[in-house]
Amino acid sequence: MLEIMGEILSVEKDAFKERRRNSALRAIAGCMLIRFGGQTQRQAAKHLNMSTGGAVSAQVRRLPDMLAEDRKLSRTVRVIEKRLKDLKAAKSNSSGNRNK
Repeated sequence: MLEIMGEILSVEKDAFKERRRNSALRAIAGCMLIRFGGQTQRQAAKHLNMSTGGAVSAQVRRLPDMLAEDRKLSRTVRVIEKRLKDLKAAKSNSSGNRNK
């Protein structure tokens, strides 16, 4: 998932693990890992080199304000959401076909 987000945002996968002031990267990654990856905040924190699930929660809470202020970022997040939704659906379909 981080690879897909990195590709769309034009950053390396490791950029999501770096602490940066006023960066939306970790907020986006945390939100997507929870929403589309089915991870807990604590699990997302481990993937993002954050200390606690509470740190992820704080980032995720900031995201709507960041998106409201930056239309380009908002459009980019919609692209990420669509891609991850499609990926999740494809995985569900392929695992469902094995059970038949």
